[in-house]
Amino acid sequence: NIRRAVAGALELGCKPSFLLAHDGIECAWGDSKLCQETNNPGNIKCTCNGTSKRARAFRAVHQRLADAGHPVCIRGFDKIEKSNHYYKVMKDNSQAWAEKIKILRKYNALKKAKAGGYTNKGWCQALENSPYSTDIYCAEKMWAVISQFDLEAIDQAIEKNYCITTDDGNYALWLP
Repeated sequence: NIRRAVAGALELGCKPSFLLAHDGIECAWGDSKLCQETNNPGNIKCTCNGTSKRARAFRAVHQRLADAGHPVCIRGFDKIEKSNHYYKVMKDNSQAWAEKIKILRKYNALKKAKAGGYTNKGWCQALENSPYSTDIYCAEKMWAVISQFDLEAIDQAIEKNYCITTDDGNYALWLP
């Protein structure tokens, strides 16, 4: 995910550590059953959410696809909003990251963060202020994760073109 965070950070104008913290929180560090079932670590909601006529039509089409073995979305419980929603099923982690970045690019709060050259703390607050987040403690949680795990060290390593490896010595990222 470091590689995807670097690519996303370049596109958004933030630091990779911000996206890594966001990813970890959204999918409970890979332990979220919903994220595992949907391959959707951004918890991106499906277009069939809501009660409108259009949403009902989407659900009908999605149900037919699911019955044929191709689920488009899965119903899940949002612990923060305390309600059920439908979450998109992604083909793979790469598609999930691309879609998450595409959505984040749309929000004015994050555009302002990019234009303002915000620090990670500012980006955390911008995310909390955006429609993406429904958690009133989003900024606080994000900053705590970045600080606790010293994720900014990853940013510094990337800026210095260091090779980032896993504990067993396998390459996680090499930016020549």
